[in-house]
Amino acid sequence: MTKRTRYRSVHILHLFCMFLAVFAAPTHAQNKSGKIRGYKIYDAHVKVGNSAGCGSESSGFNAFVSLGTPKPSAISLDGLALDVAASFCSIEYSGHVDFLTFRDFQVNGLAVYVEEFRNPFQFSKDVAVHLPGSAQVVISGQNILKTAYRELVEAKAEWSITGTVLVFGKFKKIGFSFKRVVPVRIEIKIKNPRL
Repeated sequence: MTKRTRYRSVHILHLFCMFLAVFAAPTHAQNKSGKIRGYKIYDAHVKVGNSAGCGSESSGFNAFVSLGTPKPSAISLDGLALDVAASFCSIEYSGHVDFLTFRDFQVNGLAVYVEEFRNPFQFSKDVAVHLPGSAQVVISGQNILKTAYRELVEAKAEWSITGTVLVFGKFKKIGFSFKRVVPVRIEIKIKNPRL
């Protein structure tokens, strides 16, 4: 093998290694971000509203979620706690929900904290299920004052609720079971419970 041929082989090998490094890094990052707490992310098309539907209006959706009216449950130095009931109907899957977590929740633009929901439950395809217990929303003491002021100055007939619910569970379809987390984006308006 000549010196020039050896140089060309080493050069090609370096280019190949650089090529692998450039394309392997994004692939590795995608695999890492494809899981949360060991559950693979599954993007479902979920309709969120004030009434759960099953059956005829299911076209285009994998599931429906219905949120109840928030009800005050406790007040302390930490803030005001509200309980929110919900029901859910899966159009394609049966399975088991292990737990729910909540991210970036706001009510009328003010940040609220929603406690992790640790009441597991079973669900079946095309059957509406009421969650066993309520999700607890906590409005901090500081935001209670802002909320009270806003209600005095300009009480809105509807409250805007935004955030993301992460549904962790095992979903079954055609006899196969999959461990998944489903992000559900919430952007709804509910009737002001004070009016």
